[in-house]
Amino acid sequence: ITDLLASAADSHILTFAVDQWSAMHYCTMGELCVVSIDGTGLSGTNQLLVATYGASVPAPADIDVWPSSLYTARDAAGTHYDFGRLLQGSPGFYFLFWRAFPGAAFVGFSGFHVVGPEQQSMACTLGVECVLTMLGAGLDRTGGKVLIAEHESCGFEIQPADWPESNPAATEAQSDGSSAVARFGTPLSGAPAATFSLRWSASPNSLQDYRYIVSTAVTLAGPSWGH
Repeated sequence: ITDLLASAADSHILTFAVDQWSAMHYCTMGELCVVSIDGTGLSGTNQLLVATYGASVPAPADIDVWPSSLYTARDAAGTHYDFGRLLQGSPGFYFLFWRAFPGAAFVGFSGFHVVGPEQQSMACTLGVECVLTMLGAGLDRTGGKVLIAEHESCGFEIQPADWPESNPAATEAQSDGSSAVARFGTPLSGAPAATFSLRWSASPNSLQDYRYIVSTAVTLAGPSWGH
């Protein structure tokens, strides 16, 4: 990353303002992200950099957000880039920079929007309606559904928790897409000592589509049975 910043600073890159919803490219948390671009003279040596929006030079995005911040074209035509599946990090607006080959100067060319809820903690209480307000980006554009799942180890199938509404039909998004409300009903039974995970998907067709984990430790407050 240090080398990337140094080469960017030496090239005197100019960034330009764009409306965040006019971004030419976007991806969704939990889904495979493939960015396709058009141009002239593109090739398989070309690279894209995902950068923090608004900087005077392209500071690479937090590496926790992406499988990587720098991607090389997957095809000889230089038009397709595999960004992997986005499973952690911060939804929001970023910027894409392009360069012809490693060591060449970066050129900013497009806004890039990552849609979905932010990762956050969640706690509910026995006998009290469980309502969660999720913060994020573009939540009005995706709809999306949430699922409270049994806490499972890697390799196990996703199973919904035994809650009144562990899988609400939809979320209620604000018009600007910055937040959405999910209602899980009023839990009247359950193991308060247990922890659950909160998962989200933009358009699930099955339980296994809830790959993006919003919270790894959904807690349920209340007395232990028989004590």
